[in-house]
Amino acid sequence: MVHNLCRTFALAIIKKAECNFLLGITVNRLLSFLLTLLLCSISFSVAADNSKSVTVYALSGEASYLAAGAASPQKQSLSKGQQLPLAGTITVGNNSRLGLRFSDGRLVRLRENSQLILSPATESEEESINLLSGAVHIFNRVSKAKYNVKTPEVSAAIRGTELSLSTRGG
Repeated sequence: MVHNLCRTFALAIIKKAECNFLLGITVNRLLSFLLTLLLCSISFSVAADNSKSVTVYALSGEASYLAAGAASPQKQSLSKGQQLPLAGTITVGNNSRLGLRFSDGRLVRLRENSQLILSPATESEEESINLLSGAVHIFNRVSKAKYNVKTPEVSAAIRGTELSLSTRGG
């Protein structure tokens, strides 16, 4: 009888230990799953922030960037690989060329003595590229992006894949 009681007690302890072990695994899996969801949501929010940026993929000579709405306007020199917000003025110097890659895959190349204003999309307007002076070549084979291109002479909504444009400004 004592032997059966000890045996029953031992089996109860083992079952409780198994149950705690399985519960521990379940809790660990649940915590891992929740942590994974948290990390994914963080990476998606970072990706959303990066979607409104432009990367300098090519630079020959000198080019500068002036952030839109900066408290103290200060031009910064651009370098290859640099990431810029999609709001500001880009100026390309004498005997210089600049290539920009938008997060949606568009490529924009600027020739020497070009000045371009980038404006992000708002609730009421599409993204716009305002070429104040110089020449630009826009190449888009990746996405169906909708954006506006403006110059001092003309404004157009672009839906195509390739566009070359030049203006003297004024």
